[in-house]
Amino acid sequence: MSSPNPPVFLEHKLDELYESNVYEPEYVVNITEDEENGNLSLQVGQTFETFEEVEAFLAQYCEQNGFEYRKRRVEYDDDNIIRKRTYECTKASQYQPKKDKDPEKHRNRSSGSIGCQWHLNVTCPKSTNIIRITKVVDEHNHPLSSNIKIHGPQFRQFSKEMKSDILEYLSAVPTMGARTLYGLLSKKYPDIYIHRKNLYNAIQEVKRSARLQEKDDAQN
Repeated sequence: MSSPNPPVFLEHKLDELYESNVYEPEYVVNITEDEENGNLSLQVGQTFETFEEVEAFLAQYCEQNGFEYRKRRVEYDDDNIIRKRTYECTKASQYQPKKDKDPEKHRNRSSGSIGCQWHLNVTCPKSTNIIRITKVVDEHNHPLSSNIKIHGPQFRQFSKEMKSDILEYLSAVPTMGARTLYGLLSKKYPDIYIHRKNLYNAIQEVKRSARLQEKDDAQN
């Protein structure tokens, strides 16, 4: 019995991989009617069930408005459960250079920390365990970027799901190249901008993790 034509077999195999990995977001964010029209907003009193849900919503909000956020401070209770958290713009704070006594060793450096005031406070009291926004300061002292999805490092990171897909694709077809992987991921995640350099880095990270896993299995 003759073997199937290699190109046809590969095409069927990739179709099977794609169909078996239809993307479903890990966290579903409940949005209002205005938000369905693309107008996401953050308001005092707005509630969430988990901090993952907060950050998923916040990522969408930042993408829409053209800036990036970071976690600023966090407070835990005695059971190591997060009760308060602050998120701020990545351009918050002020850069404080460490000056050396020798002026010849000083270097002039630019910094993204320019004292932006945008920040968001959320709390999760023990009495309800419902996460609620308690403060929103919606002020920026810098231009917002309409291309933040492309230029913002925060939006170019590969999710765990995407890395898992890369591993599965490479496990099925070890010789698969970056161009083919790019096409598969672009088809599965059409709303995510995939930067080529980040894809190469993710491929190397996945391969390195797989080698370490094989090494651990062999040792065991």
